[in-house]
Amino acid sequence: MYPLSITQTYIFKKQIKNYFIDVHIYKINIKIYHLNKQ
Repeated sequence: MYPLSITQTYIFKKQIKNYFIDVHIYKINIKIYHLNKQ
């Protein structure tokens, strides 16, 4: 049971990190889009 919870915590942290990276990339893309529109 114990190693499983460690693995789940690791995966969860990794998913959160990936989520924040995705959001960051999304925001950058929106900025680029608005710059190109002008």
